[in-house]
Amino acid sequence: LRPVLIGTQFEGSVEEIEALWDRMYATMRVRGQTGGFMLDAIAGVDIGLWDLAGKIQGRSVAALLSDHPKTQVPAYVSGLRAEEGRGWWEAGFRTFKLYYDRDLAALLAAFDALRAELPQAAIAVDALWRLTPENAVAFGRALDERGARWLECPLPPEDPAAHAVLAAALRTPLALGESYRTRYEIAPFLGAARVLQPDLGRCGLTEARRIARMAPEVVPHVSIALGPQVAAAIHFAAAMPNCDLAEYNPRVLETANRFLETPLACRAGGYLVPQAPGLGVEVRLRA
Repeated sequence: LRPVLIGTQFEGSVEEIEALWDRMYATMRVRGQTGGFMLDAIAGVDIGLWDLAGKIQGRSVAALLSDHPKTQVPAYVSGLRAEEGRGWWEAGFRTFKLYYDRDLAALLAAFDALRAELPQAAIAVDALWRLTPENAVAFGRALDERGARWLECPLPPEDPAAHAVLAAALRTPLALGESYRTRYEIAPFLGAARVLQPDLGRCGLTEARRIARMAPEVVPHVSIALGPQVAAAIHFAAAMPNCDLAEYNPRVLETANRFLETPLACRAGGYLVPQAPGLGVEVRLRA
């Protein structure tokens, strides 16, 4: 990517960032690098460009993305144990996500226990790509009966046809997106997925913004990540009009904050959007 970037005049406009994303992507298109690590590298550069643009203009990234960004983004607690729900509810959180990491009986027992403890909570399930076309409908209908918020990553992410069949059989919305780095990759799933979950570490802010325009609802995915990526997801969620929620994994945020001069904050059920120019975070090299 260096020949695209080094020596390029950059004045900090959104149009320049979008043009650079397109140029970086085009450098490897005919060489087969339209996904994977090349796009991860582009995403890192892209997030850096948005940070730089904000510093040039003296505005936060959220303010570059939207004229009226939110100052706090509601968050959902990801990967909690059912017995932890009451504590997070009292801390202000209203949406929770359980992982299908054992068997169906254990997952449904955890779901029912959390629902009994918190009748008003919204509960989503992440299947971690562990379902098959043969068992996914029965799994999803068990979630239909329970009013699940969404069913995330149900099937292998390469199979749009199977996702379309599953979506048509269920009331529970399907949520997809962390596997896909561009709007081109996610396009075949648009009829099936009602919630798109771009991961900013894989698609960057520029492509996440383009993906958001294709979605009825967008909720950024926050996986294992350091501060700049988490901050980018917060700014993105604050700016997108069809986004009212962002993922919060307390262990991920705790680790990310060890490497930031000023920690990112998630309080009273939501992320506080950094207001300083750019991403509003500065990385330190030692924890």
